[in-house]
Amino acid sequence: MRIFRLLMSILFACVVACRSTNVDPSKSLRGRVVDPAGSPVAGVQVRLAGRNVARTDRYGAFVIRCLPRNDRLAVSFSAPKFMSTTRIYEARSSSDGNVVIMWPRATPARVRASEGGKLEFSGGTIRFPPNAFVDAKGRSVTGEVSVSMSVLDVTDPRQLASVPGDFTARMRDSSIRNLETFGLFELVISDGDGRRVDLARDRAASVELNVPKGRREVPQSVGSFSFDEESGRWVQRAPTWRRQLSTLSTQLTDGSSGGGGTPIGAPSSVWWNADQPLETTCMRVEVRGCKHCNNDTIVTTAIVRAHGKDYTGTITHDKTINNGVACLFVKKSAQVILQVIDAQTAYNVEVETPSNVASVCDATCDLVVTHAVGAPLNNAPLNSGWCATDGANTSPFNTLFSSAIANTSATASNVTLTIAPCTSNCSGKGYVSGEYKTDCFHGYGTYKATIDPPQKPTTGSIEGLVTGFFTFTDSSDGTAGPNVANWHDEVDIELVGRDANGGDYKPGATNQGGCSTTDLVVHTNYFTKKPWQLPNQRDYCIPNGVHDYEFDWTATKIEWRYDGIVLRTVMRTNDDWPTQPGRLYLNLWGTDGTQDGLFAGANAYNFATSRTATFSNISTP
Repeated sequence: MRIFRLLMSILFACVVACRSTNVDPSKSLRGRVVDPAGSPVAGVQVRLAGRNVARTDRYGAFVIRCLPRNDRLAVSFSAPKFMSTTRIYEARSSSDGNVVIMWPRATPARVRASEGGKLEFSGGTIRFPPNAFVDAKGRSVTGEVSVSMSVLDVTDPRQLASVPGDFTARMRDSSIRNLETFGLFELVISDGDGRRVDLARDRAASVELNVPKGRREVPQSVGSFSFDEESGRWVQRAPTWRRQLSTLSTQLTDGSSGGGGTPIGAPSSVWWNADQPLETTCMRVEVRGCKHCNNDTIVTTAIVRAHGKDYTGTITHDKTINNGVACLFVKKSAQVILQVIDAQTAYNVEVETPSNVASVCDATCDLVVTHAVGAPLNNAPLNSGWCATDGANTSPFNTLFSSAIANTSATASNVTLTIAPCTSNCSGKGYVSGEYKTDCFHGYGTYKATIDPPQKPTTGSIEGLVTGFFTFTDSSDGTAGPNVANWHDEVDIELVGRDANGGDYKPGATNQGGCSTTDLVVHTNYFTKKPWQLPNQRDYCIPNGVHDYEFDWTATKIEWRYDGIVLRTVMRTNDDWPTQPGRLYLNLWGTDGTQDGLFAGANAYNFATSRTATFSNISTP
């Protein structure tokens, strides 16, 4: 009977809501609530504008119908044993597939009201004086009081995803500002019967938050904010946090005695935040899709989120519109991670933000152009997902790429490229060959190919010839970033024609040398977004012949392998890292000798006969 009444009350509320003139009956919002492990959370109470509007089922799913016509919706979620949270949604369009993460609440501790005392929780402590608590009518509370202080690690993106709101705040002057956070916690205080407990007017609770290890510089003084569920914003309050050696500390009081109008704790929970406002700038993000040869497409339904890489807070988002552009406000002069989410996948791109302060997002804002990630290719035929290059690159290329010469084998999934002397219409190049590239752009993951390169039976027999298997993106694909005209990211495997030397390595060796003159030299390298940056290269010697090659590229490392043997592993140590998705390239070309130390020994490629390289078993993430 109790469940039936609850369901009927929710149904009645929905019927009443749909009759309101301020709602759109055609719009709805669906999603799932999960715990940090991704398991569904059932029985979560869902609230909108102070009303209960839904409850999650056993799969953690919820649906809200008849959405208000407001552009910004604050939807709150609460459940026993979980920290409450609030998500911000746009009501301009129906939203499906939203995932809400709820983090477990800290195990409650008990304190005797007449004695007070210090309670320790993971990440912080709180101390109450004797006789500190009153009930909702202001009467002194006796006996034991239950306190749960749940502190989040602001450096953990997974925990940060469960924080209520979008790190925007209403200041005392009524302005709306973005915040940078240095500490977050939820506080729940109740008596033995689970009823609300407040702090007495003449009492103050002392709170200390641990500053997470590795956190960037924390100011000596930080503001205090509590969360307003109905508006979905943080609200500036009176207390100030002071930095000690490894903690932030403050005194919290009852709202009626200077805390700002909100009790410090109640069974429904109160969130507190040690923050400071940010100076923000604007950034436009254009998202493009797959690109067959030179025909660009734009993605008009992608969501772009921005969150700080060297600061915490200000998680902003926008949706690309008809021109494929989203507009975001981010911290000025900072490192930001842009997460591009389309119907197929999500991908992170790291950028440096402009140094100016901006309050309006318009055509004057710096533009970032990136590509959504395409579906994986697995030995796909060349008539699906590939494009031939036609044209000539600058030095050190002495080769014209022409689709008429880039012959494919009888098996469509094998690519055979042929290089030969060029005798007419050569754009000033001595040779003509082939190059193929994927239509779509690909990001982190493993790239594989079996490569049969031009063979090297004797010293110098393929000097200056390069067989390439690599990801690549730059201004020719339209990619751009703030103050960077050539947003060049690249990860390479290249089989170079020069002879081995003392600067080369055997696989797995820590010392140089030990290579045979008939070995193939495998060039491993990566570039980042800074123009003309020196390559991060190292060369290895492997036996001449056909081998399986692969490189595994992630946000933290790149590993190059052949036949399952690790050639090289590079761990990320700084911000100079390829993050931009690129197209996979296959090519065969001859050098002009201007970079002889890398490719050609002492000479350019100079042979009269044609040679071939064959690629097979090609796959992308």
